[in-house]
Amino acid sequence: MCLNTLDHTLGETYSLLHGKNWRSRKFEEMKEPGLIYILLKEKSDSKDEILAGFLSMKFVDEDGLWVVYLYEIQIEEGYRNCGIGSQLLDIYSSIPDSLNENGSYTNRFGPVDGTALTVFSSNEGAFRFYKAHGYKLDRNSPRDRKLRDGKIRKPAYYIMIKYSAAGSIR
Repeated sequence: MCLNTLDHTLGETYSLLHGKNWRSRKFEEMKEPGLIYILLKEKSDSKDEILAGFLSMKFVDEDGLWVVYLYEIQIEEGYRNCGIGSQLLDIYSSIPDSLNENGSYTNRFGPVDGTALTVFSSNEGAFRFYKAHGYKLDRNSPRDRKLRDGKIRKPAYYIMIKYSAAGSIR
């Protein structure tokens, strides 16, 4: 179900970057242990529910920072531009501060430094969306390169980060 949504939203990009067989590799990644999914389903008149979108994330150590890494946030075409993606991203971005306010969590695991994600450089709308929500290029992110002829060569993707209140002081 989620793989079909991903195919609808970014299938062309995945095909260009990873070839025609990207679906099987992505399906294996989507079953990775530790991934947490939030599914957005619309109830229909029948007993079936329609998947409007989903978010998947995982806690990872990203170069010495403890972050919640966004693997996917995908909204089906008919559900875009009505604030659902912003609401999902805001909820996701608030996880580190919510956990850090919980003393029993931080005493056991330490503070969560922030949230991070990868965005295709070709997906300029998504890049602007994340930037508008406070994300910045991570220090380890691939960068644009200016060539001798003045043209800009973009990497395949960027890594973006948004620090939690605890992460910004570490």
